[in-house]
Amino acid sequence: MAKRRKMLKFVYSLVCISGIFISINAATNARIYALGSAYFLGDILNSVGQGWQMLGYPDQIQGSADFTGPRGKPGPVVIVKSLGENVAIGTTLNTFDRRTGGSVLASTGFLKEAILITPEPDTKQDKFPNWPQLHLGFKIGEQKIGIDAFYETQNYGKRRSGTSIDTLANMTSNSEYKLNTSVHNVGGKISARFAFGNFAWNPWFSYGVPFLAGSARDELLSSKITGTDTVTLSVIDAKYTMEGADRMLTFGSCLDYTFGDWGWAIIGGWYRNETFQFKSDVHEYSTVNGTSVYDDRKIDLSARWDNKYYDYFASITPNIFDDFLIGFEYQGGFNIIDRYYDDKSENDTAVTTFYNDIIVAMEKPLEVNRSWCDKFTPRGSLRYSFGRVTETVEMVNGSVEETIESISTMNGDLEGMAIFFGFGYVKKRMTIDFAMRLLNWNSLGLIQGAPPASVTMTVDLHK
Repeated sequence: MAKRRKMLKFVYSLVCISGIFISINAATNARIYALGSAYFLGDILNSVGQGWQMLGYPDQIQGSADFTGPRGKPGPVVIVKSLGENVAIGTTLNTFDRRTGGSVLASTGFLKEAILITPEPDTKQDKFPNWPQLHLGFKIGEQKIGIDAFYETQNYGKRRSGTSIDTLANMTSNSEYKLNTSVHNVGGKISARFAFGNFAWNPWFSYGVPFLAGSARDELLSSKITGTDTVTLSVIDAKYTMEGADRMLTFGSCLDYTFGDWGWAIIGGWYRNETFQFKSDVHEYSTVNGTSVYDDRKIDLSARWDNKYYDYFASITPNIFDDFLIGFEYQGGFNIIDRYYDDKSENDTAVTTFYNDIIVAMEKPLEVNRSWCDKFTPRGSLRYSFGRVTETVEMVNGSVEETIESISTMNGDLEGMAIFFGFGYVKKRMTIDFAMRLLNWNSLGLIQGAPPASVTMTVDLHK
């Protein structure tokens, strides 16, 4: 009976928290946001791409929301259910971790090119449904293994029909237009943690297959009202698909080492590759009284995209005081967004972005033991970012142009200094975290406007 009651309580909490947060916007959870989005942090949200990490957060549910405005990314919901000490299952919704997987939501070129090659597909990030990732975590001795599967999709359809009468030409026209477009990405991930004393190795691999499926048909039928009927049929029939080796591949690993009682360090890196190309097959024809008068078929290919991302980080977390987290982290990397045409009909473009981030993060739990609060945790971080962007254009005539700019010319938020602040509140099984960005200073000056903020609620149902 007790086990049944516990399961019912878990399911009830799952439904309530998922309902609250599934439709609210957030980029990450509040604790990670307040600590500068450093990678060394142990957090339940890390199970997004590494299912084995669920083993450290049994029977927990977490949901986040932000207050940055009316629009934003659908925000993370994490659900974990343990099946004993060595197995856990779970799901995450509305999340993407660039280290451990590829997503059409995070792709630089996928959505943009899908919009250009299809009529009105409306493929925007916030239009994607909150399809979940599914996770399994296993513990075998001291070793841990995670298996993950994901599927994201967006569908768009449109239909219109009508009749018009031209009294001067003594003609009536019937028209019908149908459009169906869908973007998909399906794939899986595998990750592991192999521990050997104070040393541990954490590799991961992810593979996703993106694809576009679409069709459009525009049909016009005309006939004379009096006299000899003349039926004119004009049709534009289009199919939209993918062409070539389309994939989103990610692999990487990190190493961590504990230096006795004084702290620990971690270093890691990963590589992501996106390749895709779109195909448009358009058949246009006309007939008069069933006799063909025009027939044309055209197949177009978009540019081929071959995007490469190289990222790395290193951090050290010394134990300066008891129950006081302070960490220093460097994040760096570069990505190459490469767009080219197989037939050299247009200019090829490669944009290389170098980035560097230096993060100092601090967190101190305080035992309160009052009727209204068990623990209160202030936290904050400073993040300094800088980089540059190089654009190389290879002209059809063979000449090459290169432009180098500061990263801040693209987006003021990408360069400069940012200060984040937050706190955590714990009462029995419930934790509420709040975070906001206090300051963002860059070469363009102080960024004004409402500061981005995030709120996260976590319920721990583990005994």
